[in-house]
Amino acid sequence: MKRNGKTKSTTTPGWGALALIGVTGLTTGCGIFGGSDRLAGDLEYLPVPSDSDDDPSFHRVDAVDFEAVSELTGHEQPEPGASEDEFRDWQGTLFGLQEESADSAPIFVTLPGHQALTMTRETSVEDTAAQFGFSPLHMDRVSAYSGPAIYGVFEGDYEEELLDAAYGEPSEAGVWDNNEPDSRERAGAVEIDGKIAFGGEETLQLADGDVETLADQDGAVAVAEAIDDNDWFWAVLVSGPYDLEDGAEVQWRGHSVWLEDETYTGHFYWYHSSSEDAEANRELIETYLQELEQSWGIESLEMGVDNQLVTAEVDFTESPRAIQLAEQTLSPPFY
Repeated sequence: MKRNGKTKSTTTPGWGALALIGVTGLTTGCGIFGGSDRLAGDLEYLPVPSDSDDDPSFHRVDAVDFEAVSELTGHEQPEPGASEDEFRDWQGTLFGLQEESADSAPIFVTLPGHQALTMTRETSVEDTAAQFGFSPLHMDRVSAYSGPAIYGVFEGDYEEELLDAAYGEPSEAGVWDNNEPDSRERAGAVEIDGKIAFGGEETLQLADGDVETLADQDGAVAVAEAIDDNDWFWAVLVSGPYDLEDGAEVQWRGHSVWLEDETYTGHFYWYHSSSEDAEANRELIETYLQELEQSWGIESLEMGVDNQLVTAEVDFTESPRAIQLAEQTLSPPFY
């Protein structure tokens, strides 16, 4: 996909035999899971929470497309009400939590917030559904904050009875509200545009349309729209700002991952306050990514600049867990 202001280059920094032949441009997704507004469209249902973290300006959104995961792996997602054993068998296969090394898993994702607790056996899938009115088994796709704040949106088959039990009966506007007087304890869910948005007081205001969301932040929208240009089963969106050493400030970043023929393709984006800053950071970001060649099993790396975005397309063979490890260790260019 070509846009005004885009420059790009394919690099094989001494990799020779590792380079893939015939890669000439950034891939634009054309499959059933790409070329849509899945992540970008979810931003309008993700309020900017006032108490999302110790630093309320920091946001991280994790998005998982369970339908895409099923398509890629051939392992169908169990129906809501499935046994704990069925659920654990599914999660072990799809999320790298089986007894053998997670690095050997064909798929790896990070789940947002409280849904991650279910995946790490800190609570059962039944208890999660009882507490929040839904579980990962109700979701076809989810985008949500990761961190202390529980805010998100999902598409799927929800059960009104579970939501009623968790928050009380809904209003005529389709809002489930536990009506806690303490704003820190107030929580609920909103049925809106065929989706379920869940979270605190700001989420409950979505029905009125008078709340700031991530869709109001240019950097978040730019990264999310770029992510949606390609197929993905896992995507992440993270706010800055942060400074790259000897480089310009990054305002937002994000990535997505797809799998085909046993090779992962990661699309990575760094949003800057100006196209000049993006141009200035491109070579530095490329150098940082080259340093991941062995740990990621990188086969090709293609860099580009699209207005305020630095873009990278990376084909690699190690588990996407490698991306999470780079983030956890605060490795540049991710922090």
